[in-house]
Amino acid sequence: MKRNIIFLVFTILFLSTKPVWGQFSSATIGINGLTCSMCSYSVESAIRPLLFVKSIEMDLNKNVATIFFKEGSKPDFNKLVKKVFEAGFSVRFVVANLNVEKAIQNESLLVQDKTYKIINFSQEIPVGEVKLKLLGKGFLPKSGLKEAIVSLPSSLTKEAKSGKIILAKIVYP
Repeated sequence: MKRNIIFLVFTILFLSTKPVWGQFSSATIGINGLTCSMCSYSVESAIRPLLFVKSIEMDLNKNVATIFFKEGSKPDFNKLVKKVFEAGFSVRFVVANLNVEKAIQNESLLVQDKTYKIINFSQEIPVGEVKLKLLGKGFLPKSGLKEAIVSLPSSLTKEAKSGKIILAKIVYP
């Protein structure tokens, strides 16, 4: 009986796991309006309390924040962007660094319970680090958002607006 229960628990755990293609290690957010150390401090203070944040590096020369994530955490990019807006600033871009643990064969990937749709996918993404520029409301200014999604099928943009998927582009060196 005990053996059957243990087998059943392991079977349920095994069947309920989803494939994970990697983990996000950090993200760089372009922030409009960072002009002084107090601006930088207000953004950093807004982001730091998020549970998935390990550390933050602010760069006033480039007007960016680089956020490093705790290992094993599930970063929420919508929360990051929201914190920047709550601090009184707007976002120019969000580029996330994904450590790919298994080669990616197609344009859809599941990372930490979120589905990302790569709109410029052309070939297999090998194991290693890849930069993904996130597209969608909050991740780009309105003009950049219109430009990014104008050529996409309406079904894809509907899914993105509903929050079912996050659109992204691979940033090639």
